[in-house]
Amino acid sequence: MDLELQIVASANVAVVRCRGRLIYGPEVAELGRTLRQLLVTTKQIVLQMAEVTQIDSAGVGALGAAFMAAHNRGGTIRLAALSPRVSEVLRITGLERLFEVHASESDAIETFLRPSRDVAVF
Repeated sequence: MDLELQIVASANVAVVRCRGRLIYGPEVAELGRTLRQLLVTTKQIVLQMAEVTQIDSAGVGALGAAFMAAHNRGGTIRLAALSPRVSEVLRITGLERLFEVHASESDAIETFLRPSRDVAVF
């Protein structure tokens, strides 16, 4: 199965639901292109990966590149509902330390909607 991406908006958050394989080739290229385009219009992205069945080193590289692209543009990408395979690969590679990872899509969206704790109150 190729990678299918469904983009939905929730509040000011873009949610990208991924289904299929995140592997070297057109799948990785499509994810990168989609995320770069979204970062032009939004700075808050949730990448929901519950139905990603396979990820390889190119997929890991694409996630790392997406993290850097978001960071360089003042944006944030949060991961949600990782499939067991993706979770294991991200743990092994250490990539899980770059991203906030949430158990569900709604949990990840919620973190964007909460007031920031970094704001000083006088």
